[in-house]
Amino acid sequence: MCLIGGYVHQHVQCSYMCTACSVAGAFLDVVTFGEAMACFVSSAGEIGSASDFTKSIGGAEANTSIGLARLGDSACWISRVSTDPLGDEIVSVLTAEGVDVSHVLRTDAAQTGLMLKDRLSADSVRVFYYRQGSAATHLTPGDIRESLL
Repeated sequence: MCLIGGYVHQHVQCSYMCTACSVAGAFLDVVTFGEAMACFVSSAGEIGSASDFTKSIGGAEANTSIGLARLGDSACWISRVSTDPLGDEIVSVLTAEGVDVSHVLRTDAAQTGLMLKDRLSADSVRVFYYRQGSAATHLTPGDIRESLL
């Protein structure tokens, strides 16, 4: 299957070497497309007064790819991230989780998106997105290989 923009499609055979399973012409179980961001969550309280943060990555499609790879599916994530350290971290985390990132485009012309979260209470979180002009906003339909759709 293929999850693009939240819609599920049947997946077709890949015409490249899949880095997730190392098989040429392999079938991918899942292809996702979307923006991943560096995520910083305050340990307690509002961001403005917090001094401790936990760093992770965020983005529904990247998280879906990670979850499915953990379940044994071959997953590919397509996006564009910056060549900045946060873009490096996103690619590194997804690779370590077994997600194929061979179609991720890198750029030094835009920054990687950022998400900040306030932890107001145990069950209350406020989210701030800094995505305008991010690397992923410059991704175009022509950047995606037709063989993956």
